[in-house]
Amino acid sequence: MVVSIKKIFIVLTAAVLAACAGIIYFNNNVLLPRSSMDTKNPEELQQELLTTKKYEDLPEVAALKKQVEVKKQQTKDISNSNKKETNNNQTTQSTPNEKIQGSAVKPEEDVPTKAELEKELEEKLKALQAEYNAKLNSLLASAKAEYKQIKTGEKDISITNLANKYLNMGKALEEECDARVYAAIAYIENEMARYNYKSDVAEKAREAYKQRKEERRKQLLSKLMNIL
Repeated sequence: MVVSIKKIFIVLTAAVLAACAGIIYFNNNVLLPRSSMDTKNPEELQQELLTTKKYEDLPEVAALKKQVEVKKQQTKDISNSNKKETNNNQTTQSTPNEKIQGSAVKPEEDVPTKAELEKELEEKLKALQAEYNAKLNSLLASAKAEYKQIKTGEKDISITNLANKYLNMGKALEEECDARVYAAIAYIENEMARYNYKSDVAEKAREAYKQRKEERRKQLLSKLMNIL
């Protein structure tokens, strides 16, 4: 599901640097198996996504930000309402839905099931995988074409500059995908908490996104080196 999105980023930059420059040094010293986002815990990830300006226009980040803002407003409204009721010496009986997460859910609201939320995350991650696989394939094709032009003398650019160009493009694409994937996971994780569902689907998704990265990176790098 998620496992092949991230690995291709590392493969892309590794392939360009190793294949074009012939320097395997980059494989272990420049292209680390985990990005900066991979090393953060869920709370740190969400905070970075919500406060980093360059991510704010990404759809999954925008949805996460709106979700968090709505929750804050609901919590504030509930607190004000409770204070008012206390002052008026009034007592009310909550409906079952109102008891979820401190009355954060409106009584008339349709509550999604745990399975529906898990399915929503699965479909989102599949869509992101397809989108970024296409972008990476295009980037990889461009890198290969430029490399061949340099080798045939059609293009006058140093191998180093070419390597740096695609290294930066690959890293930027990885960073964007990281933000969208982790925001999508955080959104569903927050929804699970909101409806008081116990689920490890978010944690499993994050781990799946990270754990097989190195293995997949090596597989794709080997395949690309054979092609070039």
